[in-house]
This record gives sequence, structure tokens and C-alpha cells, in this order.
Amino acid sequence: MEIKIEKEAFLKGLQIIQSIVEKRSTMPILANALIRTGDGCIEIVATDLEVGIKETVKAEIKTEGAITIAARKLFEIVKETPSGEITLHKKENDWVEISSGKAVFNMVGLSPEDFPSFPSYDGVSFISMDSKILSSMLEKTVIAVSTDETRYNLNGVFLEAAGDKGLRLVSTDGHRLAVAENEVSTESINISDKGYIIPKKGVQEFKKLLDEADGTVELGFQDNRAILKKGDIVIVARLIEGEFPDYRPVVPATTGNNARINRAEFIKSLRRISILSDEKTHGVKFEFTRSGMTISTTNPGIGEAKEELDIEYGGNDVTAGFNARYVIDFLNVMKEDDISIQVTDELSAALIKDGDKDNFKSVVMPMRI
Repeated sequence: MEIKIEKEAFLKGLQIIQSIVEKRSTMPILANALIRTGDGCIEIVATDLEVGIKETVKAEIKTEGAITIAARKLFEIVKETPSGEITLHKKENDWVEISSGKAVFNMVGLSPEDFPSFPSYDGVSFISMDSKILSSMLEKTVIAVSTDETRYNLNGVFLEAAGDKGLRLVSTDGHRLAVAENEVSTESINISDKGYIIPKKGVQEFKKLLDEADGTVELGFQDNRAILKKGDIVIVARLIEGEFPDYRPVVPATTGNNARINRAEFIKSLRRISILSDEKTHGVKFEFTRSGMTISTTNPGIGEAKEELDIEYGGNDVTAGFNARYVIDFLNVMKEDDISIQVTDELSAALIKDGDKDNFKSVVMPMRI
């Protein structure tokens, strides 16, 4: 195999796969990138067996073939080479010669026959949607994904159909819940009644790709995989097996105890007051009255703090405790100037919405303080 390729295009393709390449693995080949020739292009492939990425890059193909080579070292070499063309030449025993200008590198490769196969997605139906919309939905839900490995079915973002013309993403760690939905034409795809659970790492890689540039992306499902396509890049994530719990009973019904608060001021106040909160629980107390809202915390041995905020509120007097970090996480991914928060009583979850919009609902469970 021998190819010539422009440095910048090659560097971009190698950069995309760096987060997938295994640093420490019982399978050394997972630290390698597979590079194989196509029709006037090369495919750059990496996988950790949970998430796989493939990018197609234009190149001059002198001799057909395939190689696998240490992805991180190859990226570092290409990054430091002079701008212009880079030549890759496969030699005997899977060695690879990399040359650019007067610089020549020889690296040990591994047989491409031992590299895990990248799944074919021929015949898969896809949903087409705006990359910004999907990125926003993922951003709002990935923050509530559980890190408890014993609850594996909560270790990802749950995707399901929202009626006939919508898509809904849900996540929870048992202490908080995030629900994001948007109108998307799902006529071209048959979403399973059980939905799909996309692992956190897959969600993170999806979001990186979505944030690179504006445009349309395609999302599809095949057997136990989620597939995201954008331009010449394809990401495949292995789905989490199991059923996502019924989250609907956790979302509080709408009541009259609804407060409207300036989002930026709310975040600043929570950050200030939580400085003296317990470092493990981050517990703060919310007190709602028609004259305003008081945020406070007490930490024996350290001190106490409180601050009053101006709010719009016409409900009953309510006092309840919550994890300040959870509330801040949700506020940070909201976009409106004002948010609404509903707390029925000290034992009820807080329902936080982005202004008057219903396409993102966040729920934080109460805590005793």
C-alpha cells in the first residue's frame, strides 16, 4: 500500500479519532488506527469496541491496501511535519514508512486482518435533523446520566419517539431527571417501542461531531447500535441492553406554586451560598414566599449563609432542600433569561423549565437539610 495525502486533511481525520483510541488495553490493536484505501480516498477507522469512528478523506492512491498503526504517535508525527503532502508506504512485516519533505519515520504496524470490523449500515433507515437541535438535546440530558455501574441501564441517554412527530431524550441518576424533546420527522424510521439507551461515551462522541459545524445529520439504529452520520464521518455506538425505567411518574404535575427567576442571578446566588454547603451533598434550602425567595445553607463547624432573590411568585409558602450542584447543572444548559421552578412542598421534587418552554424539563429530588 502507498498513498499521498494533504497534511491538513490527514491531521483532521486523525484528530477526530483520538478520544476513541484505547490508551491502555488488553488488545494492543485498539491503540491503532486502521487506514485502508478506497476509490480516490482513504478510510480512517478507530474503535474501543463500544464506540467506533470512520472518516473518509481524499487521497492519491498509488497502491491499494490497508495498514494499522499507533494512532496517537501517527497524529503527533503528522502534526509536526511541514505543511504539504505526506506519503505512507507499507513495507514488509506491516512496517509503515511515513515521509514528508526530508523527514522520514518508520513505525511498527499490526496486521489489518486483526482489526475489529466496522459494522455495515447498508439498508439502515435514518432520521435527518439539524445538528444544533440534536446537540442541544444531548447537552441537556447527558449531565443527568448515572455513573453507578451497578445500574447499567441508567448509564446512558434513553431515546424514544415523542408521539407521531417527535423525538425525546431522557436521563436520570436517581437524584435528578432530564427530559428533552423536539419535533422531528420520524416517518423514515421505525423506533422500537422499548426505545434505545445510548451509552454516555457514545453521546459524548456524538456531541463532539455535532458541534464541529452546522448542517444536517442523520441518526439511525441497527440491531444493538446507534449510528450517526455527518458528511464523511460515521460514528457507531453500541447500545446498552436492558430497559429504561418508567420516568413519567417522577415528573411533577403542574401546580400553582410556580416561581419565575432570572437565570443568571439564580446561578450566581447558588454558587455563592453553596460555598459553605456540605462538600458531599451541596445541600441548600429554598424558601419561597410571595415577597421573594431566600437561598440558605448551614454547615456545622464552618458557618452559614443566606441570600434573598426577587422572584415572581403567587403560590403558597414553601421551604425545601436541594443539591445546589444539580440545580446549577440544569440552569447552565438552559437558554432563556428567566426560568420557572415549581416546588409543591418539602417532600416534592423541583420541576425546572427553561422559561415557558415545555421542550426541556428538569427534575431535582428533594433532600433533608
